[in-house]
Amino acid sequence: MELDESKKFLLYTLGTGFLLILLACILQLCLVPGSDCSIPFFTNPDPKTYIYAEPPEYNLSPGSDYQAVLYTSEGNITLDLFEQNAPQTVNNFVFLATEGYYDGVKVHLLINDFAFQTGSRNSLDSDYSDDGEGGPGYTVPDEVNWDSLDIPQRQRVDLEALGYISAPNLQSRPIKEYSLMMANSGEGGTGGSQFIIITADSNDTRLIPLRGKHTVFGEVIDGFSVVDSINMAEVEFDDTSEDSPYPKDEIVIEFVDILEVTSNGVLVNGDTSERTTRNQNLTSR
Repeated sequence: MELDESKKFLLYTLGTGFLLILLACILQLCLVPGSDCSIPFFTNPDPKTYIYAEPPEYNLSPGSDYQAVLYTSEGNITLDLFEQNAPQTVNNFVFLATEGYYDGVKVHLLINDFAFQTGSRNSLDSDYSDDGEGGPGYTVPDEVNWDSLDIPQRQRVDLEALGYISAPNLQSRPIKEYSLMMANSGEGGTGGSQFIIITADSNDTRLIPLRGKHTVFGEVIDGFSVVDSINMAEVEFDDTSEDSPYPKDEIVIEFVDILEVTSNGVLVNGDTSERTTRNQNLTSR
C-alpha cells in the first residue's frame, strides 16, 4: 500500500527533526570541557600535537656517529652531532627530528653576522610574537663542563645565580663560528627544541657571555654557503620588540634527516620508509 503525500511529508518532517536534535546533542557534547568529540566529519584533529610529558629515553647506539641534514628552503646544511660531548642533547635532537617535530618550522630569529635560531613549532603560523616560546613540553639538562672551557670563577658565580650547573663528566666543545648549540630562556635547564647556529667569527667578543650557558652539540660540516646565505638575509621586526629580528622573507626548515654511521662503518638512515619517501618527493620538486 502506497503512502499518500501528506503521510510522506509527515515522516520526512519527523525524520529531519530527529536528525537536527541528534546533531544538536552531539554539538553540545563537543562543547563540554574535557569531552572526547572524535567524530571525523565534525572534527579534524591533528594526530600529532608534538607535546610530550617527559624527555625521550636515551636511544643512541654505542659507538655510532650521528649527523643531521637540515633541508631548508635555502638549501641543505649538514651537521656533525657531538654525541660524546653532549649525549642527552643529541639524543633529544635525534628524537625530535625523527618524530617530524622540526618539519616546517621557520628561522624565527636572525641576527646578521652573529647567529640564527629555529626549532619552534610556534613559528608555523604568521604570529611572530610567540615564536621564541615554542617547546616540546619538557626540558633537557645543560651539558656544559665549565672546567673544560676554563670558565673563570667570577663568571661561574653569575651562572649559578641563573640556575646553570656544570657537567663535570663531559668534555665540552667551545662556541665558535658554525657551532650548533641549544637555545634557552636565559636560565639554566630551560632548553627543549630550539637551536642556534653561530655565524659570528670565532673571536667575536659577543660570544664570551654565552660561554657556559649553551650546550654545543654539533657543528656545520657542509652547506656553509647556505648558512652564509641565511646569515645575510634581510631582516625586519614585529611590532612588539626591536630585539628580535626575523627574516623578511620566510626561511623554512622543511625537514631534518638523521644519519647514523655505526661502529663498523654502516650508514643508517634513521627515518621510516614513509618519511624517506616524503623527503625524496620534497627534494625532487
